[in-house]
Amino acid sequence: MIELFIKGCLVGLAVSVPIGPVGVLCVNRSIRSGARYGFATGLGAVAADLIFAMLAALGFVAVIRPYIDNNPWPAIFGGAFVIYLGISTFYHSRTKTDDNEKKDDSIIKSFLSTFLLMMSNPGAVLIFLVIFTAAGIDVKDAAGINSTLLFIGGVGTGAVFWWLFLSVSSRQLGKKINMELVRKINIMAGIVVAVFGILLILNAINEYLL
Repeated sequence: MIELFIKGCLVGLAVSVPIGPVGVLCVNRSIRSGARYGFATGLGAVAADLIFAMLAALGFVAVIRPYIDNNPWPAIFGGAFVIYLGISTFYHSRTKTDDNEKKDDSIIKSFLSTFLLMMSNPGAVLIFLVIFTAAGIDVKDAAGINSTLLFIGGVGTGAVFWWLFLSVSSRQLGKKINMELVRKINIMAGIVVAVFGILLILNAINEYLL
């Protein structure tokens, strides 16, 4: 059982470590407003991943698949939302002082922004289905349910550990650099996040519409 939990932790790290729009936002918000804002950003992604993991474990893939296959709109919506987050980050970095940014930021908003972003990608359910299959986990009896819950708990633990590490280390980095450089990092983060969104939309159009 401990081995299964450790496997879950490693999976949680594996799905969280790759730097995407959520990672950029986590680093940006940690430097700009504090580690708890960056951590809340990461927790939004963790919450969505755990929901997808539960749906995959409970066999909802067959129900969700028709809405995923040959349907570009979830990816397009997600890409548009990423572009919005990037523009918002860029705009705030250009027009507000750091004191005002700290007052305007909201931990709940930080959480919800990435939660909604991740939930706009229902294809993640298929990723967790593959992970469960590779791990040999099947929900058929009480033992299977317990194994699944233990594995998913490990996934959540590994992911939370990563976002805590990233947010705290980013905040410590932010304390060691001057505010002008912080502002430039914020502007660059907004541009990078927006580019991620554009690439998501272009990929969806190329894959489903062309």
